Amino acid sequence: MLLVVSLASIHLLSAQQPLPSTLLWKISGKDLQKPSYLYGTMHLTDERIFNLGDSLYSAIEHTDGFAIEIDPAEFTPLVINEAKKSILESVRLKDMMKEEKFKKYEKLLSEKLHKNADDITTEDILREKNKWIQESYSKGKMQTFLDTYLFDVARREGKWTGGVEDVKDQEGLLDMIDESDIIEVAMNENDEATKKKEDALGEFFIKAYIRNDLNVIDSLSNLGDSLYEDAMLVKRNKKMARRMDSLSHERSMVFAVGAAHLPGDKGLIALLKGKGFTVTPVFSSKKIKPADYKVAEVPLKWYDVKDEGGMYTASMPGKPGNMVLYSIMNMQIYFDVFSSTIYMTTALKTPFSQHMADSILGNMASAYFGTSDYKKGKPLTINNVPGREFLSTENNYSHGYLLFKDGQMYIALGLSMKKDSSSATSINRFLHSFAIATAAPSDSSGFAYVNNAKAYQVQLPGRPQSADDLLAAHKDSTLKRDLHIAADPVTGAYFFFGTNEAAPGYYIENDSATLV
Repeated sequence: MLLVVSLASIHLLSAQQPLPSTLLWKISGKDLQKPSYLYGTMHLTDERIFNLGDSLYSAIEHTDGFAIEIDPAEFTPLVINEAKKSILESVRLKDMMKEEKFKKYEKLLSEKLHKNADDITTEDILREKNKWIQESYSKGKMQTFLDTYLFDVARREGKWTGGVEDVKDQEGLLDMIDESDIIEVAMNENDEATKKKEDALGEFFIKAYIRNDLNVIDSLSNLGDSLYEDAMLVKRNKKMARRMDSLSHERSMVFAVGAAHLPGDKGLIALLKGKGFTVTPVFSSKKIKPADYKVAEVPLKWYDVKDEGGMYTASMPGKPGNMVLYSIMNMQIYFDVFSSTIYMTTALKTPFSQHMADSILGNMASAYFGTSDYKKGKPLTINNVPGREFLSTENNYSHGYLLFKDGQMYIALGLSMKKDSSSATSINRFLHSFAIATAAPSDSSGFAYVNNAKAYQVQLPGRPQSADDLLAAHKDSTLKRDLHIAADPVTGAYFFFGTNEAAPGYYIENDSATLV
């Protein structure tokens, strides 16, 4: 019934705001030397939406620059920040909801998420709320999203490339969680009938896109919560329009953004007209499949990766970012959005025995390769460090090395988000570049840490690092806290130290010094 009502509303609304059937619009006037173009995309991998008009490819070929919402160069830091938030900032629902509300929905949530109610976190709700993204992504046969596919075409043609938004403009858009989301997850009937309705609505959206029907897309976008719509579309549209104005006066551009940003009185077509541009529809004479559009392959730069501690070197197809967890593990990560592949390396000194290391590496093998038995991996040795090589195509394509010797652990992983092996060649090149350095003699002189503000000092086996990220998940407004960690370069043992100071208006009951 809901689907029928929604579709009826869409047809009624679309009839009120007719736009021509095209997703490509020419931007001219306002003293532009050459025209620019605006194109509406979908953030999906469904191969049907990749049959693109010849006019779009022509626009890319005859302009000087190309931009999508966020420059893919910024995707890796975004992925790292989101991963850290999911690990370090997840909060138990029990701690964020009123007790009576939590008790009302705890049984439903536990059954829905197959998890003890007391252990359910905001991350579990986020994953459930946004699972449609992963599901739609997995169903599509294309290796990446439509907008990043077009970005790849433009960069391989030697165009200037960039984004019309900053990472912070989209940060947290999918993390917006409140009690209404929790209740929706609890009450949503995850049955076959509901699934069919959701699939039908998604299919309706895709078919509207294939027809170039911006009227229906606009109506679908207006069905949600008004505050969410304001954050997802309206505010971002204003900034996008400003950036498009500026970039178009520097060079001729093609701007490819989500199709929902184009229509409506607050959409980009209207906003650009309001800025004095002439915005006119552009039509195509035929559609071209991706396999039929040939782009000259230009060699793309690979980046050298060096561990800060000098424990290994490697090479990745893009510039990696650092993801430091608990001030102990420093991972170098690159997310290749064009092939939907993650490259990751890390090395750390540990106090683990071989038995303990086998257990930990077994857990990693289970998470990434579907086997909890570390010894099932193919034996390999790199610079006299033994380890195992794993390859899995069960859920996706993943290939990597897990190694350990004398307390030192090394990890190199290539993880494609698709089941096919189209990333195999690049992942092999990455893994073959992974080299373990010969261990340098350790400096046993230690490090004297002095904190003049808190009036204490401590002798440590190595230079300490801030470990305040460990405190992020345990916020306490009554305390001002800091935490540091130092690792013994010889044994790998960890040393934690820091201070707790009462916030104004509070006191610590046990004010005696505690040494551990």
